[in-house]
Amino acid sequence: MDGAMWGTIGGIAGTVIGGLGGYLGARASYRAAVNEAQRRLYRRIFQWIVPLIILFVALTWLTSFGVLPHWISWVVMIAWLAPLAPAIFWMNRRLAELAAAPEPN
Repeated sequence: MDGAMWGTIGGIAGTVIGGLGGYLGARASYRAAVNEAQRRLYRRIFQWIVPLIILFVALTWLTSFGVLPHWISWVVMIAWLAPLAPAIFWMNRRLAELAAAPEPN
């Protein structure tokens, strides 16, 4: 096998391992939710973030295989990383608000 093939295998293996880590982390966070309101928020976030992740991975793979131009991978990375910190801060704040809110009867 040549270097390009090892790079492809590494990219696919890295995606699978990263995806597994993301799944396990999301599952642990969901299970650690202290109330149903937090679990509802997680479900809503997962409903739109999972398809977005699949789209970003597909675009990155298509770029790495030469199907799409290389600049698209930069657009994908910027589109993913630019809102990441604000999204994390928002999610942490929202989860804290929901944890402090009384449970409806």
